[in-house]
Amino acid sequence: GIKESEMRQTLELQLEEHVPLPPSEVIFDYIVARNEKNHSDVVLNAFPRTLVESYLEVFSAAGAQPTFMESELIAAVRSIVPQDFILPAMIIDWGKTRTSFFIVENRVLRFASTIPIGGEALDQAIAKNLNVSVEEAQKLKAKKGFLQDQDSLAVFQAIVPVVTAIREEAEKYINFWQTHSENKEAPKKLFLSGGDANLLGLPQYLEQELGLPVVMANPWANVKFPKYYLPNLELKDAVRFSISIGLALAAMDKEKTI
Repeated sequence: GIKESEMRQTLELQLEEHVPLPPSEVIFDYIVARNEKNHSDVVLNAFPRTLVESYLEVFSAAGAQPTFMESELIAAVRSIVPQDFILPAMIIDWGKTRTSFFIVENRVLRFASTIPIGGEALDQAIAKNLNVSVEEAQKLKAKKGFLQDQDSLAVFQAIVPVVTAIREEAEKYINFWQTHSENKEAPKKLFLSGGDANLLGLPQYLEQELGLPVVMANPWANVKFPKYYLPNLELKDAVRFSISIGLALAAMDKEKTI
C-alpha cells in the first residue's frame, strides 16, 4: 500500500532493522526487484557515510564532479548478465585480494558476500610449494592453471586448497539461497568474472563440483557494437573491466532519460 514516492522515506525508518549502523551514519539506495499485489520486493544497498564521503573528497581534490555512484556488484551485474536471462544466477568475481559471490534474479542483485581470498593467495601458494619467486608463480599460474595433467600437476597440487575454499564458499551460498529465497530455487548458471577467474580448468572443475553450468562472463553481453566491430581487447582481459563497463552502460541509460 505504499506509493513509490514514499518508499525511500519508509525504508529510512526501517534502516536500523537491516543495517548495523545508526541511520545518520548511512548512505543508502534501493531497487524495486518485484511488485506483487500485496507487497514489493526491495533490494537495499547501504554504505557507511564516512566511506562515501571519503570517495567524494578524492574526486573533489582531483577537480572532478561526481554525478553517479553505485556499488561495484550492481555495475558488474549490468554488464555480465544478458538482458534475456531472468533466471536466478550466481556470479563469482575473483579479484587480486578478494572474491565476491553474488546471486541475481531477474538481473537484480539479491544477495552478496565477499571473502578475503584473492588471486594473490594462488601466487603465494605456488611460490611457496614450488620454491619460486612470486613473479615466476604468476607466470606458472597463467600457463598451467588448474589442469590435472602430468605437466601441470605440481601447480595444481599447490593451488587446490585455495580453489577448494572458493568452491566451498560458492556451495554454501548456493545452498543458503535455495533454502532462504522466496521461490526456493537454486541458481541455474554461474558466471565467472575478475582477473583470476581466467584460471585454466576452473570452469570445468566448478561445473562438475557444483552441478550447474559454469561460463566465463562476457562483459560485452549487453553492449551494442556497430556491425562487424570487435573491441580491441581480448575477452580474458575485458572480464577484468566488467564493473567499468557496467558503469558506462548505466551512464548511457541516464543520458537517454535526460
